[in-house]
Amino acid sequence: MQQPNVSQPVNLQISILSPDKIIYLGQAEAVTCKNEKGVFDILPLHSNFISLIDDYIIIHLPRGREHKIKIGRGLLKAIENKITILLNIDLTEKDVIFKALFKQIEDNQKKT
Repeated sequence: MQQPNVSQPVNLQISILSPDKIIYLGQAEAVTCKNEKGVFDILPLHSNFISLIDDYIIIHLPRGREHKIKIGRGLLKAIENKITILLNIDLTEKDVIFKALFKQIEDNQKKT
């Protein structure tokens, strides 16, 4: 009798960055954040999503563990199970700066 094909669980790749340092790099089962509409979760296979966030980030790790990071404001981008969060950035600048930052981050992720 053949064993069923059990695939590995899908994890999120998390990058939390500020202009001067890397705050968190790693995998997670889910991420919880808060924006102006309220608290929301990002799970694996979430649709592409961009949002301003504030107050905190909760990184949900295996075995029910959590890592909570207090923040002021940030910008979150979720694309294809890759979550990038930029903190301590001037959110009044033009969108061109954000696009350049995200391009740089994506290029760096491709190299690793």
